[in-house]
Amino acid sequence: MRILFLTALLTLGCGEAPVLRVVPLMRQDRLPRMETLLSGDRLRFTPHELEPLREGALFAWARTSQGLSPLGALSDGAVFALVDPLAVEELLVTHELAPAPGSPSSSLLFRGRPGVPLGLGGFGGPSRETMLSAQVTAQLENRHLALHSTALPFLGEGLHYALWVRDEGAAPVLVGELGSSGKDEFDAAELLANFDEVVLTLELDAGDEAPGTELMTGHTLAAGAADQPKKEVHEH
Repeated sequence: MRILFLTALLTLGCGEAPVLRVVPLMRQDRLPRMETLLSGDRLRFTPHELEPLREGALFAWARTSQGLSPLGALSDGAVFALVDPLAVEELLVTHELAPAPGSPSSSLLFRGRPGVPLGLGGFGGPSRETMLSAQVTAQLENRHLALHSTALPFLGEGLHYALWVRDEGAAPVLVGELGSSGKDEFDAAELLANFDEVVLTLELDAGDEAPGTELMTGHTLAAGAADQPKKEVHEH
């Protein structure tokens, strides 16, 4: 997704004090996941909290002692027949542009053993346990927004974090993608005036233009609370 910078509409008067708001983002306990069910020689894949793809398809692979072989493209409730279910050591789900790829792309989205939920992003990817340690704070000051994050789980190729803003009853607006430094800065002049919520999402690189899975949200403080930037913000 491309970064969308909000148009600057606010003009500060000469000598006007800066407006500062500090918004701790609260965890939503949601992550994309891929459940698998093994029944006899039938293997079913069921995605959850996964945004639609803009192009290409999700593709399943099975690893045995003989190597990696394709199972096929996934759709809701996709079921595959396995020649020898006990021989399957690992399952992979990738994003593929070709309808019949000969080998997996580098966009590895899920990985794990058959019959259990697959891990997001492969080894070391985000999980509910690793997200418990993550802390994210948005600092809004006049035309500037700085997002400070610690312990956000690593994302491999094919996934990224994104920041959005929204107001009740309005469509979310993309502010930008997050980098890997733990601090991201954006030009966001309209935030203080026109939006009341900051949203951190997990996105597929090949996902559609709508927000992906909401990981954390935070409501901005009222302007009168500018002199109390560390006041706790409770989720609505």
